Amino acid sequence: MVEVIGAGWGRTGTMSFKTGMEILGLPCYHMKEAFLGNDLRFWIRMADGEEVDLDEVFHRGKNEFKATADFPSAPFWREQLAKYPNAKVVLTIRDPDSWYNSCTQTIFRMTPNSPHMPLGIRVSLWCGLPAFSACEMLRKTVGAPIGDDWSPEAVKRSFEEHNAAVIRECPKDRLLVFRATDGWEPLCKFLGLPVPDVPYPQVND
Repeated sequence: MVEVIGAGWGRTGTMSFKTGMEILGLPCYHMKEAFLGNDLRFWIRMADGEEVDLDEVFHRGKNEFKATADFPSAPFWREQLAKYPNAKVVLTIRDPDSWYNSCTQTIFRMTPNSPHMPLGIRVSLWCGLPAFSACEMLRKTVGAPIGDDWSPEAVKRSFEEHNAAVIRECPKDRLLVFRATDGWEPLCKFLGLPVPDVPYPQVND
């Protein structure tokens, strides 16, 4: 059962957070697992508003995830909290300018409704190559929350509005707003876990 819900969008230190959760003994579902588990169509269905069971991806066989982070799950933090009402929510945040610059060099380059996608990838999609499901999932879970206006100002505004909505709507006693630079102490205090004797991870900088 999920105990920690990562509500922060990708490129906010989510890979470091995933690694940290696993150091704490909480296997963490991240974008990486969405690809490895062939879950792309699940998240497309989720984004389309179909009735789905989150246990289908978070609890399958021996793979039981105790935490979540990053796209594609983060935009659905409300649905996760409804499914797992005893979970705690961690909103990973980052300076909007730094976040935007990182996204334009990484995840936005694979998001079809983003102007940052290279022409070569667009041609591959037009030709129906296997990347379709991945790009469709990214379009619906990364691009859709941003909308049609991909100007830097609008994208950063969408990011800040998402963060504000989490802070506004999540019960205060279940929410931690967290920067990777905060380190272990506030995170472990919030989760009621001992601080590990290793530095907080710095992954995928």
